[in-house]
Amino acid sequence: MVCTFKYCRTVPALLVAGWAGVAFGQSINIDIGEGAGVPSDTYAAAGLPGAWNGLSGDDVECEYFPVGLNGAPTNVTLLTTSCVYIGLYDHPETDEDDERLLDDGETRTTAGLSLHFSGLVPGPYRVITYAYNALPGFDATAVLILAADLPIHVSRCDSWPGHLEEGATHTIHDITSPVNEFSMHVYGGAPSYQGVFNGIQIISLDCNGNGVLDEQDISSGLSLDCNENGYPDECDVDLGMASDSDGDGTLDMCDGCPDDPLKVEPGGCGCGNPETGDSDGDGVQDCVDQCPQDPNKVEPGDCGCGTPETGDSDGDGLQDCVDQCPGVDDAVFAPGCQGAIPTVSEWGLVVMTLLLLTAWKLAFRRAKVIRATSE
Repeated sequence: MVCTFKYCRTVPALLVAGWAGVAFGQSINIDIGEGAGVPSDTYAAAGLPGAWNGLSGDDVECEYFPVGLNGAPTNVTLLTTSCVYIGLYDHPETDEDDERLLDDGETRTTAGLSLHFSGLVPGPYRVITYAYNALPGFDATAVLILAADLPIHVSRCDSWPGHLEEGATHTIHDITSPVNEFSMHVYGGAPSYQGVFNGIQIISLDCNGNGVLDEQDISSGLSLDCNENGYPDECDVDLGMASDSDGDGTLDMCDGCPDDPLKVEPGGCGCGNPETGDSDGDGVQDCVDQCPQDPNKVEPGDCGCGTPETGDSDGDGLQDCVDQCPGVDDAVFAPGCQGAIPTVSEWGLVVMTLLLLTAWKLAFRRAKVIRATSE
């Protein structure tokens, strides 16, 4: 009998199409058992987020064909020696995706369960095995990877640590020598006790297939990791875990100009506009400098580019450079600055003078009348 995966989540067809034919290292998430549900595709557990394959079956010699993190089919085949003993465990402390992963699984005694993965893209891989059950009657779970003489790792926990924790909820094996297949064996820690097997993540350690470990790609600067998830950005894009809308190699979440393939920061000219340089060396890009050839001005002002602002010496509101009568208020001059029109203050002086002359004239006449009368 050939068993099938259930509840495999998918991603948009565009992302699946982008994955097709790319020789990137494959990463796969598998949840053993479906009783508690299957984790969401945003759940990374101790590895990477992506589609989770829900493994179930009730016959021996089961064969499975898991999808990758982006939900697309892979060439990977999983062959197990048995598909029985899948149980449901109620851990009140776990919730959400932790509960979906850890509250069901395969129960095993020392007889164990063998799994064989084949069809992987050749490369190094990290194998994360989830084995958690703190209920009475369960003991430690041992995991043996039959590749590169890796040691046996044991997972055991008497109570929920509050989060996923290596050695308590899962074990980690790194297969650093390139492989395209490997076998593993999971078994209970004591003859009279059962161990549990909740799930497995196979994470490529060379996701871009360039022959260099991902962590070395990132540390050397060969690959970017702007979201700091330990995975080269180009792999995030190809697996549909992040987007790069303009295809410039910088994830949108880290790109100041996500729709401009030539820029990752707005710069002086803004997204969508090339940096034009600074012709006059005034520190302002030509694209926003209204006087690109005038180092002393970035906008024309009243006097225009190339002409300094001269000030308003007569206070009439006009810069001297455009004032027809600089130095004197234009309001006191006739057109063409030909003759002065007295200002209010000047008219006051004239009136005062006339009044004084009139008063003097009246006083003179009065004095003359007085003298004539006295004679």
